Amino acid sequence: MPSKLTSKIRRGVVVGGTTLRWRSRLGRLGARVVLERPRECRTPESIVLGDRTVLSGGWWLTDLEPESATEPRIRLGADCRFLYDLQINSAASVTIGDGVLGASRVFITDCDHRVGDATTPTTKVTELSAEPVVIGDNCWLGQNAVVLKGVTLGERCIVAANSVVTKSFPDGSIIGGVPGKLLGHVDE
Repeated sequence: MPSKLTSKIRRGVVVGGTTLRWRSRLGRLGARVVLERPRECRTPESIVLGDRTVLSGGWWLTDLEPESATEPRIRLGADCRFLYDLQINSAASVTIGDGVLGASRVFITDCDHRVGDATTPTTKVTELSAEPVVIGDNCWLGQNAVVLKGVTLGERCIVAANSVVTKSFPDGSIIGGVPGKLLGHVDE
């Protein structure tokens, strides 16, 4: 079993590697951030990560409209933790508050592709329909949770595993299902 000192040294090496690799590339990289191996990071200057945030391997953060960006589109607050294969796509903005916990394979997007007329193949249509996504502080997103465009989740919301959130919910909501429905409140 590794000692506490060995664990601290190992973490220091990971944090140092993250800083060296990403500080000059991201819009902002907070202190003591850990970024394990990404799958893809398009337009990193459009991304802001708060202090002590951790993204486990396989993360994918993408600004889908980099030509029109005037400020960072993807913002994660301080003390966020997302397990493997987080994917965030943004054409408007995705803002995630402080202390948000995400299980593996969480997908967050603020846009949909449009479908063209009957003569235009969908693969040739480049237009997106976008509305900002906001996830409040201290939320928990379960395994395979999906949050779609225009959604605002209040603080301390819980999204059950395999749920698809298509509308906004107030503070303390427990959400589950496809589409996501209010199942209860964390304070009940």
